[in-house]
Amino acid sequence: MFDAFGVPRSFTYSSIKLLPLIALIGASYLGYLLGFEREGLAVLGKVPGGAPPLTMPLLNLSLWSALLPSAFLIAVIAYVESISTARKLAANRRERVSPDQELLGLGAANLISAFSSGLPVAGSLARSLANYDAGARTPLALIFAAWGVGIFTYFFTDILFHVPVAAVAAIVIVAVLSPVDIGMVIRAWRQSAADFGSLIGTIVVTLSFGVASGLLVGVALSLLVHNYRTSRPHAAIVGKLTGTDRFGDADRHHVVTDPLVRTIRIDESLYFPNAAFLEDVVYAAVASRPRMRHLVLMCSSVNAIDMSALETMEMLNYRLAELNITLNLSEVKPHVIDELRDSTFRSRMTGKIFPTQLEAFESLRRA
Repeated sequence: MFDAFGVPRSFTYSSIKLLPLIALIGASYLGYLLGFEREGLAVLGKVPGGAPPLTMPLLNLSLWSALLPSAFLIAVIAYVESISTARKLAANRRERVSPDQELLGLGAANLISAFSSGLPVAGSLARSLANYDAGARTPLALIFAAWGVGIFTYFFTDILFHVPVAAVAAIVIVAVLSPVDIGMVIRAWRQSAADFGSLIGTIVVTLSFGVASGLLVGVALSLLVHNYRTSRPHAAIVGKLTGTDRFGDADRHHVVTDPLVRTIRIDESLYFPNAAFLEDVVYAAVASRPRMRHLVLMCSSVNAIDMSALETMEMLNYRLAELNITLNLSEVKPHVIDELRDSTFRSRMTGKIFPTQLEAFESLRRA
């Protein structure tokens, strides 16, 4: 729009980036002229100037013990906010973020802050986005910002007295509105009711009781959703796809099966929450095939088997043996085989471990 008036694009861009500063100066000047504080409007008031003194942290174990729970929660929130902000800005520039380096940087900054009477250090979403929207792209911008803050706190804090709190809040709100994704709520509703409930619960608690409560509730809801999903994983009866050597779900494809061989694929690692579910799936498969003599658990999606799942598999092996049915495994990943090697289940197993499902199917149907 400004190009039509002969205004250079670079000047227009720079002017737009300075709008928050211009708005702040204008609000301060209006506050001085109109006396906002006398009319009952909240202003920043007197802002302490100068640099904080260098001090040694208090080495008081009782104080540390009292502060430990709160300090731990502050550290978690600081890290989550920092890494979320870093990933948001990195996504805008198609860059990668190293969580380990971010954690080391936060730790070093907080150690230095402890010796200068400073507050806990974290990457602020509002300040980072405001800095990014102003055109900052390199760490040099942070150096200039630090020098600017230092000079300002020494010489110019008096001019902040008349700045309305509402003006500062407006600048922060505008800065943090850009990452707010309302469409994410709609996508969560369409894709998963569990994810939608977890998201809405976290938002409601955060707005009602604060970030700390929202973070704890969000983590708890995420764990509950994860445990619910993994406790009832997808299980499919598998058969050989017609005319190929591949295997697929019998409910989704036309497959070749054998009345003596039944193959079940469990699409999840086996551990305590889903051990009973595995038992139910196996017994249902046995009940549906009275002539079955071989059961194959296709483990292509199993990345781990814990002790509870191993105990369940041992019991299944024993019960199936009583019915003259062998228990076999196929496509077991090498590291899972290593976990099974020293277990009693492996030594008592009535069937075999086949490297491929094709080999298991062809071998057992001829047995």
